[in-house]
Amino acid sequence: MDANLSSKIEIYVQCSNLVSHDLLSKSDPFVVLYLRGISGQFEQIGRSETIKNSENPKFSTQFKIEYFFEENQEIRVEIYDTDTASQKLSEQDFIGNAVFPVGEMVASPGQAVTKAIFAKGSKKPIMQHSKPSTVTLSCEEISLTNDLVYLNLAATGLPKMDMFGSADPYLEIFRSREDGSWIKIHKTEVIKNNPNPTWKQISISSQQLCNGDYARPLLIKCFDWDRNSDPDLIGQCQCSVNDMKENNFSQSLQRPKKKKTYGKFAVRNLRIARQHSFMDYLKGGCQISLMVAIDYTGSNGNPTDPRSLHYMNSQSPNEYIRAMSAIGTVLAPYDTDQQFPVWGFGAKIGSQTSHCFSLTFDERNPEVRGIPGIIDVYQRSFQKVALSGPTLFQHILQTASDVAKQQWQTDCQNYYIFLILTDGVINDLQKTVDVLVAASGLPLSVIIVGVGQADFRQMDHLDADGGQLKSSNGRFAERDIVQFVPFRRFDGQQITRLSKETLAELPGQFLAYMRSKKISPLDPAVRIARMRAQQQQHMAQLPQGGGSGSNGGLTVEQQIHQAHMATLAAQQQTHQARAGLASLQVSESKDDSSSGAGGAPQQGMNPPMMGSSGNPQLENLRVNPPQYVSGRDIDVPGDKPPSWSP
Repeated sequence: MDANLSSKIEIYVQCSNLVSHDLLSKSDPFVVLYLRGISGQFEQIGRSETIKNSENPKFSTQFKIEYFFEENQEIRVEIYDTDTASQKLSEQDFIGNAVFPVGEMVASPGQAVTKAIFAKGSKKPIMQHSKPSTVTLSCEEISLTNDLVYLNLAATGLPKMDMFGSADPYLEIFRSREDGSWIKIHKTEVIKNNPNPTWKQISISSQQLCNGDYARPLLIKCFDWDRNSDPDLIGQCQCSVNDMKENNFSQSLQRPKKKKTYGKFAVRNLRIARQHSFMDYLKGGCQISLMVAIDYTGSNGNPTDPRSLHYMNSQSPNEYIRAMSAIGTVLAPYDTDQQFPVWGFGAKIGSQTSHCFSLTFDERNPEVRGIPGIIDVYQRSFQKVALSGPTLFQHILQTASDVAKQQWQTDCQNYYIFLILTDGVINDLQKTVDVLVAASGLPLSVIIVGVGQADFRQMDHLDADGGQLKSSNGRFAERDIVQFVPFRRFDGQQITRLSKETLAELPGQFLAYMRSKKISPLDPAVRIARMRAQQQQHMAQLPQGGGSGSNGGLTVEQQIHQAHMATLAAQQQTHQARAGLASLQVSESKDDSSSGAGGAPQQGMNPPMMGSSGNPQLENLRVNPPQYVSGRDIDVPGDKPPSWSP
């Protein structure tokens, strides 16, 4: 727990005695969690997987939140029965909900609390078989570890569980909690009709597997899948990651209270690798480059009208300026040249409507310097444009994608953040999705901030936290690259939280890209050496001072550069020392050469947590953010071009 009494915790959910909303079978439940903090509003943090045909589900999804001792935080759990394949909550059967104070859960014995489930609007708990339906939340503080564990698991000699064939086995892995209970953290695929299965390689963070404690007991359960009934337990065993490191590790599978062996559980290969963190890439010199696009469609209102979203008031900046300033101020320090391209869309320039134009009105040079430069060209742009429409994202997204497609140099890394500020519903949704799917393999994240009071529910489709975006040709997005936030949620006293929530998903998206492309951070020592060489070259070009004092006649500017070079030299020595120490460390691996999977990727897909980095700017960029999922997605009319010009 850090100085301000905050801590990252993970939450697990299980339900008991759920009512069935299906006539011929049990429910197929999933849960959605919402967190209410200092803002006073419940905000969705994620949804679980669906467990088929169960009235006592134990969900393996982890929900991660930041716990603040000084805040009155509450979690609302909503339980649904899956009724359709849609991601829309409105199309699922709502079972009930319960509310948990986070402080009560953290302070409870075993850090677990059980509450009754209530139907919507009811003051009486839901009952089934004369017993209340309940939901239990349990939590644990997250260990800040960057290890990724690769496991190749198998079983041998499994008995026949059916009359006419071999078992259809799969594994479930549980980790122990301090109170002695077990939490399910992984389930393998089913392998049909095979008494000696080898499952696909598992890559899982050590935090999720064992909370970074390799001596912590794990429970391995082997089940026989059955199409028409509940799965049958074949056998189970307990072991730790340390146990599984042993060569040719295997252990007998047994059933509770029986000494008979029902085959063996085996570990074919185990490898532990450190994941690169978001901070590692920043230390290596990766640039976070900001690009901005501003909505000039007519639905914003006449800029000369005080009710317009583009109205300029020297006493009170409009929402566009406040959003640009709040988000840009956080991102700007990560871009060394401070040159940001700025585009507009949906405006008339002369007699033609443009859906992507530079606010410098020089298409060869759309960049301006710093956040003040962005605001300046925005304010002056209304001298040359007239608001028009409709709202189209395809063209500006394609332009940003073209920038992100630029080849990386071996000694330079760039990741691009495209900030889109808009007031209305987009009129080219499918074309926008197509461009986003194509861009999902690029070093690019898209942040959409909705200004004004429009209905932005259509944007939830682009955010895609409830499922992958799918293009018109059937291709799925490689990763989620979009974050949407309505500005009105943070207006007034909450404006300081705008940048925090808007940028919350950025480090996770960044790491997902780097790991999917197997891109490692650059060496910080090389970066520092290059900077020293540049400083020395700059020093040689400066005019010499005329004095003969203790500073050897150096000018003030030369003295500043000299001090900076000394700092760089010290940092370089530190990095070299660390590199020497790292070369002496032996990686924890068990028979990598015998891996049946052909080797694991260098990086995994579970981003590490960023905790108390000591850098307030980095604290705004959290690697494992809350996940916002919405079931709202309706069709609403788009913008209409106005009949006037400013």
